[in-house]
Amino acid sequence: FPADGPSDATFGEGLDAYLGGDYDTAIRRWENLADKGNPFAELGMGWLYEDGRGVTADAAIAVAFYRVAANQGVAEAHYRLSEMYRDGRGVTADAGEARRRLGAAVNAGLALDPPALPAVPATLIDIAAPGGGWWARTLGAFDRDGAALNRAYAAFRAGDAKAAVEIWRRLAERGMVTAQFALARAYAEGRGVAADPEQAVEWLQQAATGGHGPAMYNLAVRLVLGLGVEAAPEDATRWFERALARGVAEARLGVGLAYAKGVGAKVDPARAQALIAVAADGDAIAQYSLAVLHAEGLFDGADPAMAVVHFDRAAAAGSTAAAAALGALTAAGRGTAQDLEAATELLTSAAQAGNSQAQYNLGVLQAYGGDGATGFAWLTLAADNGERRAERLRSLMQPRLSTDDLARAASLAAGLGQPQAAEKAL
Repeated sequence: FPADGPSDATFGEGLDAYLGGDYDTAIRRWENLADKGNPFAELGMGWLYEDGRGVTADAAIAVAFYRVAANQGVAEAHYRLSEMYRDGRGVTADAGEARRRLGAAVNAGLALDPPALPAVPATLIDIAAPGGGWWARTLGAFDRDGAALNRAYAAFRAGDAKAAVEIWRRLAERGMVTAQFALARAYAEGRGVAADPEQAVEWLQQAATGGHGPAMYNLAVRLVLGLGVEAAPEDATRWFERALARGVAEARLGVGLAYAKGVGAKVDPARAQALIAVAADGDAIAQYSLAVLHAEGLFDGADPAMAVVHFDRAAAAGSTAAAAALGALTAAGRGTAQDLEAATELLTSAAQAGNSQAQYNLGVLQAYGGDGATGFAWLTLAADNGERRAERLRSLMQPRLSTDDLARAASLAAGLGQPQAAEKAL
């Protein structure tokens, strides 16, 4: 979109629905606008028909919508047409027309990215750059910079990260956003260059400003966590929104949480729930976040039963924190029937993975309803992992345990892989 963006409120409602996965509403909002010649609605309808979202996929219809939008100067529409002509989808493949449309997109201000190569490690920061772009920000640099980028990825795959970084740096300094993103990943991970979080952020900012979606997402994550930059949650929200608009699905959770907490956006529980629910499909972190928000009562009051549902899904997807939370709720009988055996199993799995809250809760269960030495061992581990509650309870327990129980607690702590905790237990 241009800097001032489309101003029609109905278009914005359609875009919100599209980003939230509600394609039927997006169609209703955009169809009437498209009939009236709104170019952004034409673009949106093209997205829907190209990907088959809410409609039967039809590349030819998508091309027709993109063409109308492009004729009114929408850069993204020119870019979509360049790819359709390149791949022969909905039109006869035509490399010359693809290149012409690419030039029109660049002239309209759209920054383009090279595709990520499958052999490149999937995560050096958080996500890899998605495919679908082309290797140039200007047509004149197409062949030269594309070949150089290939050499960089080949060097990286061969284990010569330093050579890859040298190439990425040259390309990044010439303005190639994907090289800027690759260089940021190198600084973030210390691959081919000394790890430097501040340099990683600097190159992420350049790539994000140039329109690189994954760079926008990763910059937002670092602004939330304060990694290499002062934490700025409101700025993070803006970058999450931009990344989501560029198709980075991982950003949906960030936008949803912003609406949930009112960070950089007005609190909107309904919108937050819709966004996070879509993000939660197959994503353990989003499932966990949805569970926490249900437990906190963001959506029409506290709902422990729904929290249990989502903690269970997140735990099944591998979230240790979710297993710890689910174990605590199961032990207390909140949102589900009380089941101390099941709770102990859940807490044990999370505690063995190093979750300090699970270690504390398991220690409490064992101390008051099971074996004191076992409980003391788990409390010792939890205390070593920063749980102050565990240290206080452990201090109360120690005088009441026999020398044999303390020795057994030390042995148990050692068996759990933390000899320093075993020494402390004696």
